[in-house]
Amino acid sequence: MLSLLTALGLRTAGVASNWAPALLSWQFFFAYGLTSSRTLKQWYGIDHNASPREDLAKYGDVAVQSGKITQKQLAMLKRNESAHANSVENYTLFVAAMGFATFAGVEPHLINRAGLLYTTARLAYAAVYILIDHDIWSQIRGITWWTGYHEANSTRMRGITTTLGVLFTLIYRASANVDHISLYTSGGATIVEASATLILPSAPNPITGDVALWSAIQLDRDFIQGVSENAPAGLGYCTNLGSNWCNFAYALTPNAENGKTVIAAPGTRIRTHYKLNSGTTLWDQNVYVNGQLVSSISTSRGQKGNIFYVSVECASGSCAVAPAHTWENISIILSTANPNFKHNGSWNFGASGGEMTTADGGKTWAFTTLNVPPTTD
Repeated sequence: MLSLLTALGLRTAGVASNWAPALLSWQFFFAYGLTSSRTLKQWYGIDHNASPREDLAKYGDVAVQSGKITQKQLAMLKRNESAHANSVENYTLFVAAMGFATFAGVEPHLINRAGLLYTTARLAYAAVYILIDHDIWSQIRGITWWTGYHEANSTRMRGITTTLGVLFTLIYRASANVDHISLYTSGGATIVEASATLILPSAPNPITGDVALWSAIQLDRDFIQGVSENAPAGLGYCTNLGSNWCNFAYALTPNAENGKTVIAAPGTRIRTHYKLNSGTTLWDQNVYVNGQLVSSISTSRGQKGNIFYVSVECASGSCAVAPAHTWENISIILSTANPNFKHNGSWNFGASGGEMTTADGGKTWAFTTLNVPPTTD
């Protein structure tokens, strides 16, 4: 999700510019200023500032009879007032569309395209409404209105569904998680690659619930993880685990995708690598067991990486204490350098170590070994 400053257009959200503030400003000027009929009424000398909305009703026919304007010009002025009213009414829809889409993190180029199409459609709508009085040719006005409405409404719905998707993810995550690391991006820099290696601990004792140890990245809408879980029979993704762990790549998307599951014993090194593929624009997740690739998925096209996590979760059941464990070789690469990404001080819930360093001014970050104490949710 974008910050309030970004949503208002006061700070850039990345490399691509979001034109929503400029488009909103133009549409306000267009709807409330340019389409107003007062300019034409002043030109024809029938504008009365005391109560301008009553001008045509009170003085229109009189102006025609006196020869100030023609009947055709009076009809055009009436159409001008209707076009002005319609532009003002639709401005609210446009504000909602740009606001929802920007706040939800919809890609700037999609916002810009929709905003430009809407602006073009509204210009054509006003011109056709005011200048064309032929019944057949005036049907063009309906086409331009539906074009503008479709672009604004589809953009608004894209923003709403994105917001709801993120909200659902956050509610789901908040139900049973202990986040030892939660690193938020800022300043326009986003996560484009990350890696973390878990040394599997002994199994919880007793094994009564689905205990999951994972690293993850919160994207614009989806949530991608490398998961190691231990659960009794009937819970979890693997059967007959006993004191072992079930390991796999997972993505909390609308269809919840996961890669191949592999069972591994305590002491095994489980590495998850996340990378935004510049060619496909998909997020590639690869899980390695002792250096061997065992589980992969690619999802979440075009989404930005916003938050990095290392967490313990009780996914279901009544979980025993998750044993102490360590994470090695954690690394994060940002889209652009940001020295302020560094976390200072201790981590959450008693985790120690994990000191962050960078050798290139804040684009690539390495962590020392992170030690996670016994954790209960």
